[in-house]
Amino acid sequence: MKSTTIALVKRGYENKQLVSQFHRKQPLELIQFLGSPIPQERTAAAKVLGHLKVKLAITPLCKALGREKALYSKLAISEALGNFGTIALPELIQLLGCIGKNQHRTLPVKSFQKNSYPLPRDIAARIIIRTGITALPSLEKVLKNGNQLQITEAIDAIGHIAFYSHDQRSLDHLLSCLEHNRNDDIIVWKLIRAFGAFPNSKTTAYLEKIKDTSKNPTLAHEAKRSLRQLSKNNKHPHKYK
Repeated sequence: MKSTTIALVKRGYENKQLVSQFHRKQPLELIQFLGSPIPQERTAAAKVLGHLKVKLAITPLCKALGREKALYSKLAISEALGNFGTIALPELIQLLGCIGKNQHRTLPVKSFQKNSYPLPRDIAARIIIRTGITALPSLEKVLKNGNQLQITEAIDAIGHIAFYSHDQRSLDHLLSCLEHNRNDDIIVWKLIRAFGAFPNSKTTAYLEKIKDTSKNPTLAHEAKRSLRQLSKNNKHPHKYK
């Protein structure tokens, strides 16, 4: 039990008493604690800054997110940034694909089996989707101006938001992205997955074509999965805007 407690402390597990104490500190002091050598202090600082939602904390929180290694501290920082909503989007957009190495850089060997839309693997994308449909304009700009890794993470975020909000505004931007990146298998695979959130004759026709003609089994399989998702969605068209 003792070793488990020590491990949790090292990973920055929330100390409620410490968080309570930090509520009495000023924002600038809390920002300094984001660089504390003690993980639980970093967690407490992030928790309180997320509660206060002081705009000057956004940049320090983003920088802290990029260097944080302790699990619970990283979760606290992510939650804090998510609490800011749209005002944190410009800086979060800049972090797409930049933190960690969990993003898809090659096509997966094992396919996603669940009926839900997969949660983005990129931590910045995960935070951005919490903002919901208000994040879509910023993400659409990434499709046009971003690098490959930024684009793939933006597609994930757009697909996730569209799947759960049923907002279809981003479809033309995704189709344009496809037109400009047809030779990039990672981007194409991400788009095939995202199209499962967009019931439309254009997406259906494209997915049918990929399913029937693609020589890449991963792309063909993902097209089949998205078509199944569209079939479910078409049974409830009233849900879609």
